[in-house]
Amino acid sequence: MTLKHRLAPRRIGLVILSLACLLCLLPAARAAQTPSVTLLIDCQEERVLLRQTGGVWYLDLPSGVTGSQIAAGKGILFNEPFPTDGWPEDEKYSVTVNGKAAKLRVLPSEQVGAMFIDMDRLTVSQFKDSKRRSDTGAYRLYDADGTLDQSGLLSSFSLHGNSTLKAVKKSFNLKLTEKRPLLGMEKDRSWALISNAYDNSCVRN
Repeated sequence: MTLKHRLAPRRIGLVILSLACLLCLLPAARAAQTPSVTLLIDCQEERVLLRQTGGVWYLDLPSGVTGSQIAAGKGILFNEPFPTDGWPEDEKYSVTVNGKAAKLRVLPSEQVGAMFIDMDRLTVSQFKDSKRRSDTGAYRLYDADGTLDQSGLLSSFSLHGNSTLKAVKKSFNLKLTEKRPLLGMEKDRSWALISNAYDNSCVRN
């Protein structure tokens, strides 16, 4: 996803930066049933939910995280060790998910920041396609090298866009409780996580 300022009409500049957005939305019932792993990043523990496609489980990993920083969480057991230096492309690892043998692919991010968001009430799926729904929560933002850039509270978190509301990968607006300079950008309270759902070239932003 792309992180950028939500600009007022009088402003003409755009400051944008690629961002891998990992949403750990607790305490939702569905999230509690989904297998997860725990990452140790800059002395912080972060929970990441796995996703399943075509019978294979996937772990979306922030850049800079090695196998030694991953611990099995709820519903999953590792049947073999992860590499401690780099991630071989297309490698599938043997795991046990909810008591059944399965394969896990690790998809590491490439030199981009990562944001973890804990919502107070809702999950991503519960927003559906309604811009009227919003929630509060907390966030932690890590640099590409895995250093904690900053953390804080969200006074608002809601869907962003119009046509992209129907996209599989949503875009979101988030408002911080105070102005912060995220990942070196100028201070602001209002930001947008843009999914670029219809930009197949991935170069527009």
